[in-house]
Amino acid sequence: MNPGTPTINALPAVLRAFVQRHRLPQEAVRPPGRLFLTLDERLRLQVVPAPHQRLALLADLLPLAQRAHAAEDECLLRLARTAAALLQQQAATLCIDEDREVLMLQQLLPAGTDLAALEAALGEFGNALSFWHSLCEEAAAVSLRA
Repeated sequence: MNPGTPTINALPAVLRAFVQRHRLPQEAVRPPGRLFLTLDERLRLQVVPAPHQRLALLADLLPLAQRAHAAEDECLLRLARTAAALLQQQAATLCIDEDREVLMLQQLLPAGTDLAALEAALGEFGNALSFWHSLCEEAAAVSLRA
């Protein structure tokens, strides 16, 4: 990736350093300052600027149906209970993007996060994403059978 391209220049400094260290392709960087990554060839996530000079790690987990059904409600309730039980163990949390109607995993990194902290957070987030991705696949399968 050419470090002079406008797309990479829109990234926060720590993300520019990450892109350069890992020699990520130009396609990984998208306006306005978003970094798209794929882990283990199947898990997709974004690193985006957040308010107050923080960074957010985001990943879609499960599309939510237009109309709620009892089985889908039960599925979300089980996932919410698991998330509540893991609050003190994982920095990543579940959230719902109401505009896109999708269940997501998110983690906020503090302002001033350096490259080593970003890499460590991405590793932890990747582990959490793998866990939640599997759990959501199972929950969706159960919901479809109900």
